[in-house]
Amino acid sequence: MIFPVWKDGELQGFQARYYGTDDLPKYITRYKNDSSLYVYVGADNPDDRDAGVVVVEDFFSAIRCSRIRNAVAILGTEMSDKCLDQVANSNDRVAIMLDDDNLTVKQKAVVIRDRLTMVGVSGIIIVKTPKGKEPKDPKEHTPKELRDILEKVLPKKIS
Repeated sequence: MIFPVWKDGELQGFQARYYGTDDLPKYITRYKNDSSLYVYVGADNPDDRDAGVVVVEDFFSAIRCSRIRNAVAILGTEMSDKCLDQVANSNDRVAIMLDDDNLTVKQKAVVIRDRLTMVGVSGIIIVKTPKGKEPKDPKEHTPKELRDILEKVLPKKIS
């Protein structure tokens, strides 16, 4: 499956998902000229849009999370400066929910948290797999599981 990324009517790049069972990479991401490609998806319900943003690795996870909260797919495990600026300037609460499947990815989540902290975002949480549970990508959670997780880490603001 291939997800194209368009900006102002021009193709900027794509992310492809491989579903085979051999040892090939799951994702291939290619950019036209800009190494800062990312996708920001607003929450389906406008009432949920001020509750913060979830940072995820891929399109599928962003689409799933955007049913509950704003989501940004960083299309990998590193956040570009442009993406960092957009997230920092539009959200005071951020949940980092990278695929919790290996130590390197967990370390990348810490780097993203530290970079967001350096630009003034204070409400940051790294979503971790509970002890005794098998790690799951955000897109692999049931809708109820994902809602429970996101409403706990990014509750709606009370006016």
